[in-house]
This record gives sequence, C-alpha cells and structure tokens, in this order.
Amino acid sequence: MLKNILVPVDPGATENAAKSIEIAEHLLSKDGKITLLSVIEEVPEYVLSELPNDFMDKAAEATDKILQKLAERASSKVEIVLKTGHAARAINQFANSHGSDLIIIASHKPELLDHLLGSTAISVVKRAKCAVYVTR
Repeated sequence: MLKNILVPVDPGATENAAKSIEIAEHLLSKDGKITLLSVIEEVPEYVLSELPNDFMDKAAEATDKILQKLAERASSKVEIVLKTGHAARAINQFANSHGSDLIIIASHKPELLDHLLGSTAISVVKRAKCAVYVTR
C-alpha cells in the first residue's frame, strides 16, 4: 500500500480526476494521503496586460473550488495544492520534493499534435522519479 499519492487535476476534465482519485483510494494505505495538484499555466505578460487585473486570482479561485468539490467526495485524507507554471515540470517537481510514491495522471486519446509536441501525461511519465499510473 502507498502512503503518498499525487493526483494532478485538469480542472476542465473532472471526470478523469474522479476516476484517478478512486484508483488512488484503492491503492492508499490507511494512514496515507492523496494530494490533488492543479497547475495554472503562466500567461505571457503581453496577453495578461489585455485581461482583467484579477484574472489569475479568479482562475485560481475557480480551480480551488473544483478541487474542493473533488476532495469532498473522497473518503481518504486529501490535500489540495495549486501551483503556477509549466504543468509537467511542476507536477514532477512537486512529486520529487514531497516524496510521492505514485503519480496517477489522466490522459486523453493522443491526437497528431500530441505526437509532435507531447502531452502533459507523456512528459510526466518520461521524467518522473516515482511510479506513474496513467488513466484514460
């Protein structure tokens, strides 16, 4: 059984996150915890200057509400973390610095663009120092 499971969450795909949390709960030891991590991508300054001043704050608030709802449905101990930056890099940095035993990340059916640029899940799998469970 695992003590520290990281579940990255795309706030736009909560059905995938719910499935990942369910899997995490089956693999989690009784004294373990699940961390829901959502990464808000940084917006270039030239774009941000055209958006309302509180745009990033509102995005963080909306994401936090989504994560809170997911955490409420879980029967295990769940911690919520919001980060800003490049998603795959932030996920792996968090997993490494917080001693995650496993990352459970959702993926979608790859499209042509994913083969050219790579998806977040692929980048996490390539660079993770712990086990990664990919759901679809």
